[in-house]
Amino acid sequence: MRGMHLNVARRFLLWSLVATASLTAQGRGGRGQAPPPAPMQFQLLGPSAGGRVSAITGVPGDLRTWYVGGASGGVWKSTDDGNTFTPIFDKQSAQAIGALAVAPSDPNQVWAGTGEAWAIRDADVVGDGIYKSTDAGATWTNMGLAEVGRIGRVIVHPTNPNVVYVCALGRATGPQAERGVYRTDDGGKTWKLALHVNDDTGCSGLSLDQKDPSTLVAGMWQVVMKTYSMTVAARRVRFISPTMPALTGRKSCTPASPSRRLARLTWRSPPPIRSASMR
Repeated sequence: MRGMHLNVARRFLLWSLVATASLTAQGRGGRGQAPPPAPMQFQLLGPSAGGRVSAITGVPGDLRTWYVGGASGGVWKSTDDGNTFTPIFDKQSAQAIGALAVAPSDPNQVWAGTGEAWAIRDADVVGDGIYKSTDAGATWTNMGLAEVGRIGRVIVHPTNPNVVYVCALGRATGPQAERGVYRTDDGGKTWKLALHVNDDTGCSGLSLDQKDPSTLVAGMWQVVMKTYSMTVAARRVRFISPTMPALTGRKSCTPASPSRRLARLTWRSPPPIRSASMR
C-alpha cells in the first residue's frame, strides 16, 4: 500500500509540473515561443547640417563609430551610434564626397574619395582627388588623383592596408583619359590606372571578394553630361582577377539594359554570389 501511495504522489507531482509549465508557456504566447520581434524601422539620425548623404562606412568590430560623407557637406563622424555627429573634413579644399572606406586591418586608416559619382545633373560638384587619414579622421592628406573628378568607390585590401582600389567615374563632362579603376600598392604614394575602357567610360561600381581578394568586379559606365543633354550607356561589367602587382585575367559581359548605370556590385564566395543594382 505504501508503494502504491508513493507512485500516486509521484504522478500527481509530475502532472502539477507539466500543468504549471503549460500555463506559463501560454502566458508567454503559447507553446513556449517568444513573441516575434518587431519589424525593423528606420529613424532619422543626422547629421542635420550635412546635406544629402552620398557615402557612409563603419569600422569593423566597432558598431558605434560611423563616417558619413555629404554630396557637398564634407565628412562627419559619430562615435556614439549616431546620437551626435562631428564635422572632421572642413579644413580640406573639397567638400563633395563620393566614397568613404576604412581599412579592415587598420581602423585608424580612413579614405575619402571626393567628387560625387551619382552624376544626376551637370551641376554636381566634382572633387580634387582622394584623401587619407591615419588617425581616424583627425587629420587628412591629399594622396593624388586630382584629375579624376568623381570617385564612386574606395576599397581597401582586407589584410594589406597599403593596397587600395579606386573607382573613378571622371569629370563626366567630356572625353577624359583619367577614367577607370586605379590601384596603389604603397598606401597612395603612387597610383596605376589598372582598368581603362575608353575616354568616355568611367567606373560606376566596384566590389572585392573578401574571401578571395584577388578577384574584383567593376561596373563601367559610358556617360557624358552637357548643360543641355546627358548621353549614357552601361558599357559592361568587368570581372577582374588581379595578381600582384598587375591586374590580369579580365573578363567582361554587357547587361541586358545597356542604358543604365551599374550602381552597386556584390561578389562573395564560396559559393559565388554575384549581383548588380542599376539606376
